[in-house]
Amino acid sequence: MAANNTLMIIGRVGKDPETRYFENGRAVSKFSLAVNRPVKDKQGNEMTDWFSVDIWGKQAELASELIRKGMLISVSGACHVDEWTDPQGVKQKMVKVAADSFQLLESRAVSESRDAGERVPALAGSRSTVPNDELGGDLIHEDDIPPF
Repeated sequence: MAANNTLMIIGRVGKDPETRYFENGRAVSKFSLAVNRPVKDKQGNEMTDWFSVDIWGKQAELASELIRKGMLISVSGACHVDEWTDPQGVKQKMVKVAADSFQLLESRAVSESRDAGERVPALAGSRSTVPNDELGGDLIHEDDIPPF
């Protein structure tokens, strides 16, 4: 059986995506994602892991348009560990995700209401799907998704 580096994580965006374009016109967007662990520490506090996410091409452009800090999203892709030595000589490591696709798990209106401190019903978020098509493709509008 072949090994496969595939992961899917669900979490809240830590900062708006930063998008840049290369000379060939290809885009890359970078953002952080906070993912809560299903267990708590000894003091009963939630434990959160932070992932650095890179997404390329059309997906990067869509991420910069659709994703905002605090939004609940899922990300699919592969992970790797970057290792480097900082200016003080200390070895550092960071888990990075090379994302293939993402999915919005709540609407922008729900996200903005939550950020404004308004009470948001638990099931008020609707799902928006983003295609993983480098050539574009059509977005599936929230109203087109069956309610089941």
